[in-house]
Amino acid sequence: MNPVQLHMLFNHLPVVGGWIGLAILIAGLLRKSEAVRRTGLVVLAFAGLFAIPASKSGEASEKVMEEWSGVSHELIHEHEEAAEWATPLMVVSGLLAIVALFWKQRSAMVSWAAVAVGLFGGVAMMRTAHLGGMIRHPELTQSAPLPVQIDPGQTESPVEDETEHDD
Repeated sequence: MNPVQLHMLFNHLPVVGGWIGLAILIAGLLRKSEAVRRTGLVVLAFAGLFAIPASKSGEASEKVMEEWSGVSHELIHEHEEAAEWATPLMVVSGLLAIVALFWKQRSAMVSWAAVAVGLFGGVAMMRTAHLGGMIRHPELTQSAPLPVQIDPGQTESPVEDETEHDD
């Protein structure tokens, strides 16, 4: 696997897993369900800790992507800058989740702290992911094409048939 593939592998867990973990954790806290709360903490801990290899693989991926034609160095820089905010937030959220798993006396309080940091981290991760997607997905940076206007009296297709040419 090259660095770009590794980055694609690692970067989804902090983004998607973080939100899943937060949803489970919040449900567990509101329902006062210890099992559900602990499940959410485990998912959030994994998501937070996977932000580290996502970030490290992104640094290696940047070196490869800069050599490719058609890749915007400005978009890579924006993505990297966003990750510098998102990664620490997700890591702190994951670490708070681990503390809440093992510190029984203050577990609920630390769980809510993990939720608070995780919400900021989740939003920052979504922004970072969107900026990363813009690097190789032009459909994220361009508006949708205009629909083809069809004249009701028109008998031929407005799209040229590529199979029939008079060459």
